[in-house]
Amino acid sequence: MAFHCNLTALLRIDTTASTRDHRLKDNVFTRFEASEIAPNQDTRGPMRRPSPAHLIAFFLFLTVSSHASTYFVRAGASGNGSSWANAWGDVSSISWSSLKAGDTVCVAGGTYSGAITIANSGASGNPITVKRAYGPDAVCGSTTTGWNSAYDSQAVISQLLLNNSHVTIDGSVWHGFKINIGSSGGTYYGVNVGGPTSNITVRNVEVSGPCNGTGDATCNSPGTDGDPRGFATIHWNGSNYDASANMLIQYVDLHGQCDAFYPVATTNLIFEHSRIADSIMNPNGSYTCHDNVLISSDSTNATFRYNEITNWHVEGLLFCPMEIVRPVGTFTVTSFTTLTRPATTASSKSKAARMGLITSTTTPSSV
Repeated sequence: MAFHCNLTALLRIDTTASTRDHRLKDNVFTRFEASEIAPNQDTRGPMRRPSPAHLIAFFLFLTVSSHASTYFVRAGASGNGSSWANAWGDVSSISWSSLKAGDTVCVAGGTYSGAITIANSGASGNPITVKRAYGPDAVCGSTTTGWNSAYDSQAVISQLLLNNSHVTIDGSVWHGFKINIGSSGGTYYGVNVGGPTSNITVRNVEVSGPCNGTGDATCNSPGTDGDPRGFATIHWNGSNYDASANMLIQYVDLHGQCDAFYPVATTNLIFEHSRIADSIMNPNGSYTCHDNVLISSDSTNATFRYNEITNWHVEGLLFCPMEIVRPVGTFTVTSFTTLTRPATTASSKSKAARMGLITSTTTPSSV
């Protein structure tokens, strides 16, 4: 099958004289934003009296939410997930068949050998949530019985595999969940799908390695690292690629991979407030794969915005329509913003809030 790819390279740009102090150097922010609402458009509409049907739906939502349960995961435990003292011992031990819409699974900090593999669905407005323990959190924090301050630390897992619908995976804080990709050879995914998905949200996840961005010999040895991918939606079911709809990705940090972000067969995807860094290709030109910040195939109505891209030595945006799942869609770029990188001590949300200071508009492009 022939592939026809449209490449948008990651450029180095100097700003105008009035913003000379913000010249783009090695560390940059880029923003690509697509919007279907005019800037001055009022989307509120007239006030309406709620109908009886709306009131019934509201009370049903309250009823479902009031019966939500909380479960717990703690490294080394051997319980049934009912409390910190009786927690499941690994993220791979979560009993997904026991979970229902509105339930929350609290994961203590620590190192887990298993993967989070979604195996059940929540409901619209009432997802199943898996979140890392965080002291101030009302559900997974210091007010829970058996709480230990050590639980509020990074949780390292082997992989995140997305399935089903209406599920939220949240590390609670920047780098809350971490996935390490080693020098395994072949193709490896930090985050990927295992089947059709819809209404999945992923926040505060770090995918690290196998490269550290310095171009060291062990990282770039041919065949050593293969084609690692930080975050992808690629699952071949035997006849086509499984589709993903309405996925929201926020505050993720993908660094040291070949293809950082690889969406395939997605609809209504948003990737924002995140960081992509440290491509496998080293500064002297040695490489083991074809590095891309973003490579998209057969995705429609996708938005990539408010993201930091730094220390990336090869290509930026690559569009390769495969036309297997659906006709070629569009991936529209309506604005391009470059900023110097803020202090690394700031939180991810603070960094995102400071974006939008310097803007230069490019001609929209689509595939």
